[in-house]
Amino acid sequence: MNNQSPISRDPSSMPSPLRRFFWGGQVISIRRQITLVFLALFIAVQTGLIIANYLSSRSTVEDSINTGLDQAVMAYEKIITNQLENLYLQAELIAKDFGFKQAFATGEQATVQSALDNVLSRGNTDVALAIDLDGDILAQAGSTGAFRFPADIDVDVLTDLSTRQQKKPIFVTSGQTTYEMAVVPVRSPVLMGFVAFAKALDDTQAKDLQSFSAFSLDIAFLYQRDGWQISGLSASRDLLTNFMAQTQGYDLQTLSGTVRYQHRPVDTSMLTGFAGPEEYILRVIPLGGADRGADISLLQDTVDKNASVMILFVSLDQAMDEYLVLFLALLGAGLAGVVILFFGSFFIASRVSQPIQAVSEAATDIARGNYNPMDVKWDYREVHQLSSSFNSMIRAVEDREQKIRYQATHDSETELPNSQFLHDEMGELLSRSAPFSLVIAEIHNFHDLRVVLEHSQLIELLKQAGSRLQKIIDTPVARLSSDSFGFILADPAASHDVMQAIVDGFMQPVVINDLKVDLIIHMGMAMSPMDGKYQHELLLNTHSALDQARVSGENFVHCTADHKASHDTKLSMMSDLRSELAEGHVSFAFQPKLDLKTGQLMGAEALIRWHSPKHGFVPPDDFISMAERTGDIKHLTSWTLGEVIAQAAKWNKKQPRLIAINLSTRDLQNESLPDLLRMITVEYAVDPKTICLEVTESAVMGDMKRALKILNELSDMGFYLSIDDYGTGYSSLAYIKKLPVQELKIDKAFVLNLANSPEDQILVQSTVELAHNLGMKVTAEGVEDEQSLELLKSYGCDVAQGYFIARPLPVPDFEAFWDGYDAAV
Repeated sequence: MNNQSPISRDPSSMPSPLRRFFWGGQVISIRRQITLVFLALFIAVQTGLIIANYLSSRSTVEDSINTGLDQAVMAYEKIITNQLENLYLQAELIAKDFGFKQAFATGEQATVQSALDNVLSRGNTDVALAIDLDGDILAQAGSTGAFRFPADIDVDVLTDLSTRQQKKPIFVTSGQTTYEMAVVPVRSPVLMGFVAFAKALDDTQAKDLQSFSAFSLDIAFLYQRDGWQISGLSASRDLLTNFMAQTQGYDLQTLSGTVRYQHRPVDTSMLTGFAGPEEYILRVIPLGGADRGADISLLQDTVDKNASVMILFVSLDQAMDEYLVLFLALLGAGLAGVVILFFGSFFIASRVSQPIQAVSEAATDIARGNYNPMDVKWDYREVHQLSSSFNSMIRAVEDREQKIRYQATHDSETELPNSQFLHDEMGELLSRSAPFSLVIAEIHNFHDLRVVLEHSQLIELLKQAGSRLQKIIDTPVARLSSDSFGFILADPAASHDVMQAIVDGFMQPVVINDLKVDLIIHMGMAMSPMDGKYQHELLLNTHSALDQARVSGENFVHCTADHKASHDTKLSMMSDLRSELAEGHVSFAFQPKLDLKTGQLMGAEALIRWHSPKHGFVPPDDFISMAERTGDIKHLTSWTLGEVIAQAAKWNKKQPRLIAINLSTRDLQNESLPDLLRMITVEYAVDPKTICLEVTESAVMGDMKRALKILNELSDMGFYLSIDDYGTGYSSLAYIKKLPVQELKIDKAFVLNLANSPEDQILVQSTVELAHNLGMKVTAEGVEDEQSLELLKSYGCDVAQGYFIARPLPVPDFEAFWDGYDAAV
């Protein structure tokens, strides 16, 4: 008796790998079979379409190139002919001039030379010669350094060339350049000598001819001397040098019709190697021959007859680039079709074979707590009934669970989240070690409001207060008690700004049944992990900060009394800074910058230093950031600009140097900054081009519209602008290219370990290339070893700065270092 299923077969009859692939072991998978068959058929059809389209497009492009080359050959031959006629016309005009003939006859070399120079200045000619009957050069004008004419010229040859009835081009090669020449006799009335005009077939001529082409092609002129040599070309020498290396030993003049050439660039990068050689279609045009004239051996170092050619070549690959979009579209459509077909065939196969399995999976999801309703995909009544029962059960269980969860995490009076909700949110963030700020906000004198408001009005007041908070901070706000709310800010750095926005947001009263109630909000804040790594620590510090806010009357306080004391100390420090600026305790150190292309020092960066008798050495980051918050930065910036520009004025009298000054975030929001700089530069007679103003990415992004306005004004005044610390912020060339800056300054974080970090090497090299493509120079700071300096040179970086060159130096030490460096170089 055969117990085998009617839908199965003996998999042992197939090879083991195929059995595993199609059958997945010993059990038949209909879904897999249907999917693979459909995919194989679809891929085969799509591949055939793409190949057919590619071959058709390539044939069309080749026909178009050949037609274009035919037209270009006719056009260029006409241009060469017109050019020859122009040479003959100029030569005949001067040969017939009475004054010229008289000077020629009397041997007045200066007059003949002047006449040749005058004619040469008016015509499109490179060389002009006056030759007497002895073959001596009476005068020579034009490219005399490149064109040499020997003393033992064959006069009979010149006579023959100048007396031809048909004006044919004469191609001669002198040095490394081929010339098209016209020779005419000078008679009065007897033959006295000859005048010859020549046009160089060099790079300029090749590029001029290229400009007349209706499509993209390149032109080259070659002559033969110990192999084919380049006279002029419009393309890269890499391409032509490679071509000649492959064609040495061949007579190029015998080539006709379409010639194919595969060029592999000198660049051997992985990308180039993967792409393969670039294919060109060429057309070779001999410049000599009976139908075009003769390449006559006039000069001692000239080549043999008929040994000059013009080559037109077009990149087939570049021409095919126009069809790249079509190929990509076909490929994208094919890939999309594969994806669609895969899911479609899988869907169809599932409808056929897997309805019961889907019901089983839905039941498993319910057991796991996933309440996604079951999607009915099969036209079977029993399956519809079963799936409908499942979906009804899912909705009932999900509704009941959501109601329980909502009641556990929300306040029943205000419908705001409650303390449990806040604790759960804190626990989830702490488990991921994610930084955040915990804020508790309290309504000031809420107990007084209880006296004058009814309970329903108090509830409405709390609802509106909670709703207003949520609109301002755009995050859930929990009601913690009768008069307090709690919420979490995901960005601790922006916490103070958010709390200030809350204070501003409650400047307007809350309206309850036409009754206006002014609310004053006190807030306490603690940050994780700075102020606590556990919930109880954060809550304790937040309540402590709230108590301080309540007692002091401040709108918000961060953390504990220690932080308040630290804040008072920093405010006192700002007062000391103002007095110590006048007392001379604040100065500048200058760190030299090295031009990597010239190997010479080109400027320095001014770095502020505060050595306080009271506080000791105060790092710039400490007092500058505090000055920005207190508003003292405006006074500090004004003093800094005056001191540094005054020092720059002294140095510029001896030798101009580019001195860099850092601007802060608040400086780029100060619209009077351009006027201040204009006044200072005028006072000290300093050229703005010698002052570099460095700004950070974050300073620009703070208020980009205003910052752009100020930067454009400074750029119009002539200041050199630089983006400092590039790469540490949210760098984007999409906005940097809009800035009127001349320089990107790569942050030292990417340079300090450059010699040992391949990742940093890739980032720095790509940044240099991108900046150069945008027309900007690049300075790398943090150079601390010779290997890093050499790498930066190889990347094309413009300027280097760091301890390997010199540390920041006081003015006397800096001047001594500069003078010593110049003497050493």
